Formats: sequence, structure tokens, C-alpha cells
Amino acid sequence: WREPGDVVQGPFRPVLLSTFLGNWRHRHTELVALDMLVELALGAVKDGSWSWTDGFWGHLSGEVELFVPHTPCLSCVGAFAQLRCWAPHLTLRVAYYDWRDWRSQLWQATGRGRG
Repeated sequence: WREPGDVVQGPFRPVLLSTFLGNWRHRHTELVALDMLVELALGAVKDGSWSWTDGFWGHLSGEVELFVPHTPCLSCVGAFAQLRCWAPHLTLRVAYYDWRDWRSQLWQATGRGRG
């Protein structure tokens, strides 16, 4: 799905959809980060750093790394897949460290004894 952009000559913004599985997930860290990536690319077109061409998203390449505090949910995994469809030459790496583990280590390191 896509929205028209406000840049002249046809740029459009891919919309990464999240699912509703009991609560909204569109503000999850992963979706916000991918949305920022889209905004950065459109910003580069708008300021003249990059040129808009047919197939712009399909030609976008590079590497993106996300580090998040938990296992990505199904909505986030779905957004990763959607981005892959829009930008197949963009490499996306996702890593996580469960927040419960690092919180426990923080408690222990600060002498609070929980863990």
C-alpha cells in the first residue's frame, strides 16, 4: 500500500501496515524505525540529494541494523517482509536482547539484588 508524497514528480511513500491482534502495534520500536527510514529516503529526494525515478524503492540498497529490546512480534516481522517487497536490495538485520535479562543484570550490577 502506498500514499502520495508531497514531493513533485511522483514520489510516493510506502506504508508499512501492522496487524491488530488485541492491541495496536503501529508504534512498536521496529515500525517506528522503519518509518523513519522511509522518511529519510523521501527527505533525500526532497532536498535534492537523491533523484526520484520509477522504481525508486526497488533500487534502494544498503544495510539497516535494528537492535530492539525483545523478540519482534508478528506485526513487526510483517513490516520487515513488506519493506523487503518494497526495497528488495536493502539488507535488514534485526537483533534483540530480552529486556528482562538486561534488567536483571542491571539490578545485580547496581546491588539491588533482584534477578
